[in-house]
Amino acid sequence: MERHLIPLKTDNHEFAVKSYATAREANTIQQSYLVGTKIEVIGEQPKISEFNPGVQFEVQQEMIRQMVVSMDGSAENILERCLDLPSDEFDSMIAQLDDLIAKKKK
Repeated sequence: MERHLIPLKTDNHEFAVKSYATAREANTIQQSYLVGTKIEVIGEQPKISEFNPGVQFEVQQEMIRQMVVSMDGSAENILERCLDLPSDEFDSMIAQLDDLIAKKKK
């Protein structure tokens, strides 16, 4: 089953992104959080004992890998090209991807 793609725009670029994240894609993105997190279970309550803030960048990269199909009409080196965007444009794209994934989780 092929998914519909939707446009996502920043100031200077247009991306074709998947219209929703599958359970597998969402799980892959969420697993990126666990790489830098140590969770202990005390009684019945899980407690985060360590969290590496650098993990957020890994999550952002995984969102791009899983959701972005093309950038400005090209599917080549998408992640690298996105990482070379100006910081404010990158942040805008990530916020839009995050909103898209969050909407589908509700």
